[in-house]
Amino acid sequence: MKIYIDVIFFENFVIDYLILYSTCSIGKIKIRRGRIILSSIIGAAYAIFMLTIFQKILTNIFLKILLSFIMIFIICYPQKLKKMCKMLLLFYVITVSFGGATYAFLNNVSHEKVYFYKGIIIGNYSLILIFSSAIIAMIALKNAFKNNKEKLKWSDFLCTLIFDIGKIRIKTKAFIDSGNTLIYKKTNEKVIVIDKRIIDINSLLKQNNLSTKIRWIPFSTIGKKNGMMMGIKCDRAVIIKNDGSRLNIKDVILGLYDKKISKNYSALIGINAIKDAIES
Repeated sequence: MKIYIDVIFFENFVIDYLILYSTCSIGKIKIRRGRIILSSIIGAAYAIFMLTIFQKILTNIFLKILLSFIMIFIICYPQKLKKMCKMLLLFYVITVSFGGATYAFLNNVSHEKVYFYKGIIIGNYSLILIFSSAIIAMIALKNAFKNNKEKLKWSDFLCTLIFDIGKIRIKTKAFIDSGNTLIYKKTNEKVIVIDKRIIDINSLLKQNNLSTKIRWIPFSTIGKKNGMMMGIKCDRAVIIKNDGSRLNIKDVILGLYDKKISKNYSALIGINAIKDAIES
């Protein structure tokens, strides 16, 4: 089989460009087309030299890793080293995905045999076919990452909390915190930690049966192993999620925290409280 150097160079340049473009897009790095073109030229040139005059040297895994880092450095600079390492890992994930998807697509569509040679796809196929398969792989991969990020959006963990203590009703923003598993061990009631400043203490003290609702909850934090948090048994607690669904939480104690929790929310709801909630 004849291998045309100019064709291999052009193929690798386009594929490297698509991979690097996807890496920047998914990794939320500013897309600088000039840098991506330069990096793609280096990657394509490496592939040519690896197939011709420097086969034994350039097939070394350490040199390939060095090449990858140089390509990422070019498109990422002046990002910090930690960010570059994350982008390098993302680059490898996208490269493997591209290679696998393109190889599978060509094998299913092309009538000719297609195989890998030193990391390069070799076979009798049209350039349009391989570029089309690479573009399809890029779109599919970007959508996969986009959908995954949408499922894990920070805002999805935010909700509205409404709770009643006697005649007092308070509505506030809350965050669903998987790290909050605090419970009142005597009764196994869930504890929602709130910023105590959102409650009107004067109105609370006027409650006739307040003493029966007070609980003292042992807790531990960094630097404070044996703390005690004052808690108040609430009569009703409802969570309103972003999609409008409502969850009723039973057997809840409000743990009064004496410091500001966050500028974006004033309560922390444990995942155990969500698990046992009843949708209304």
